[in-house]
Amino acid sequence: MMKNDLITLRFKGFQDTPTIVSLIDLSMDGIKNGVSNRPGINDFDIKFINVVNLYHDDVIDTNKLEYVDIPYSLFSSYKVQSNDIFFTRSSLKLEGIAHCNINLDSHTNLVFDDHIMRIRPIIELVDPYYLKTYCLTSRARKFFMSRAKTGTMTTIGQEDISDLPVSLPSIEEQKKISNFFKLIGRKMQKQQEKIGQLELLKKGMMQKLFSQEVRFKDENGQEFPDWEISNVGDIFSERSERGFNDLELLSVTVKGGVCRRSDIDYNDNSSDDKSNYKMVQPEDIVYNSMRMWQGSSGVSRYTGIVSPAYTVLIPKKKIISNYFGYLFKTPEMIYQFKKFSQGLTSDTWNLKYPQIKDISIKVPTLDEQSKIVNILSLIDNKISLEKKKAKYLTEMKIGFSRKMLG
Repeated sequence: MMKNDLITLRFKGFQDTPTIVSLIDLSMDGIKNGVSNRPGINDFDIKFINVVNLYHDDVIDTNKLEYVDIPYSLFSSYKVQSNDIFFTRSSLKLEGIAHCNINLDSHTNLVFDDHIMRIRPIIELVDPYYLKTYCLTSRARKFFMSRAKTGTMTTIGQEDISDLPVSLPSIEEQKKISNFFKLIGRKMQKQQEKIGQLELLKKGMMQKLFSQEVRFKDENGQEFPDWEISNVGDIFSERSERGFNDLELLSVTVKGGVCRRSDIDYNDNSSDDKSNYKMVQPEDIVYNSMRMWQGSSGVSRYTGIVSPAYTVLIPKKKIISNYFGYLFKTPEMIYQFKKFSQGLTSDTWNLKYPQIKDISIKVPTLDEQSKIVNILSLIDNKISLEKKKAKYLTEMKIGFSRKMLG
């Protein structure tokens, strides 16, 4: 029997011991699977909730849903109502199994996909948002993961989630808890929107700067010279120094650029023998040879080593490396990297130094490179600050969840 002794924070005036009720007993009609579907338009403007829609947002955002081609007879059988809660049935990772979210939209015609499960809370017993929040607690997540079946995919079924023990205080206290977490959820949503707006600002600014729609002037108010056209090989050579096994292991991600491998969450599957790993120095540009066409590159701030799967570019002349770091992320350059990559399919595309060195690039003067980097760095620093605020809100929500829900 589950105990409530993990609950250490309650609203004033509530002292009754919460009851323990199985998840299945809080649903009006059991646990239901969704309907197989295909995207399309119909006369009833029906949208469908998919696995991907259960992640990221605090509640399901029906504005982001796709329309589905489905007969009205099936719509009536799988129609979604406000307060319905959905759980994923499968996931590539164990941590993603039975992830849940709630629909609060009562105006849009909705059905739900057959890869998710639905419960319809009995509102006289449980506040729906409270239940959704409870099912995301570490206690509930551990329960679901312990019931999952692992294989090529991690899966879970109706019977596996049905007997989740749910701690239920009075309905009045549930509503107070719900309102509290809804407030945090709204703050988190606004924070993500602010980050999104800054990322759009950066994208637009990069387009204007690298297309030369926006140009800077020098300290005397004069126009900078026209940009030169050079090849990558005129600016960078390849660093291929090896044998520095004791240096820190680095990695490259599409979003994070060059980072310490120890700072990345996934497991270290690198070779024990690192004698063939390549040295990296600060200001080098490092990229994943098989994912350069996806933007997997960055400017290093560290001294370290990377797998032989990476290519390391070292400046041949005085440049601002971060200018080229930003340039290599533009859609025009990504297209060139894709065009010059070798291989039969995207799974085997590879862009080594002999291929990338012949790609043409635009090179402004050092002073203009510096001005471009300064303005983009300002936006990046603001994005980083807002992401730290978002992380703080997430950690705060987790902390309160542990104290108030166990």
